Amino acid sequence: MAPNGENTMPPNLGIALNDKGALDGPIAEYRTAIFLQPDFGAAHYNLGEALRRKGDLDEAFAEYRTAIRLQANEADAHNNFGLVLSKKGDWDGAIVEYRAAIRLKPDHAAAHNN
Repeated sequence: MAPNGENTMPPNLGIALNDKGALDGPIAEYRTAIFLQPDFGAAHYNLGEALRRKGDLDEAFAEYRTAIRLQANEADAHNNFGLVLSKKGDWDGAIVEYRAAIRLKPDHAAAHNN
């Protein structure tokens, strides 16, 4: 599930499609949500997630950065941004993001594991 943003419009269709295992449909829906509300941090996070799962690390990188800029206190966004950084070979950057996730949510098991 997406981190809660300051905005109230959830990208429900994108989430529903994502829950069915699809990637292209959710990506299109998240892009639409961002077009309609560019400062919607949860939509940027969800788009980053779908792009990461699809293997598009460069675009996922950009979406996670935007999500973190808009919602700096979302531990999952920091953790998953760390995953992208590690896959791109930026281990120092990944560690910074994992630590940020742990600072925000000390019991974040995935961040500790990563």
